[in-house]
Amino acid sequence: MIRDLNNVSDTWLRVDQGSRPYVSGYGGQGLGNVRYNTTTQNLEVYDGSNWITLSGYATVGVTPRTQCVLEWAEKRMLDDQRLEHIIKDNPTLEDAYQTYKDAAEKLRVLGTLTQTNQS
Repeated sequence: MIRDLNNVSDTWLRVDQGSRPYVSGYGGQGLGNVRYNTTTQNLEVYDGSNWITLSGYATVGVTPRTQCVLEWAEKRMLDDQRLEHIIKDNPTLEDAYQTYKDAAEKLRVLGTLTQTNQS
């Protein structure tokens, strides 16, 4: 979830706790909505009363939970890349890796079935 949207000199959007600042579809004018203006070819954010043009260098702040999820995803991606590299260098490990992936998929399916049966 987006927490704030800034450039070097201004804060374009600061979200209060409990708000849900999602990038929305065309047509809505809720606080924090983001749109691409095809006439001016600029990205704009709605501040509650006006569309503010985003220009120059910008940063997007995210909530601590979102940051944690992003860090987890990056670690998972790097671990997967490292493992793929090891397997590429050692083809004999490919069978073991495939067995691992098959077992993980079976565990995922069984977990889903178990949850479904308990509902």
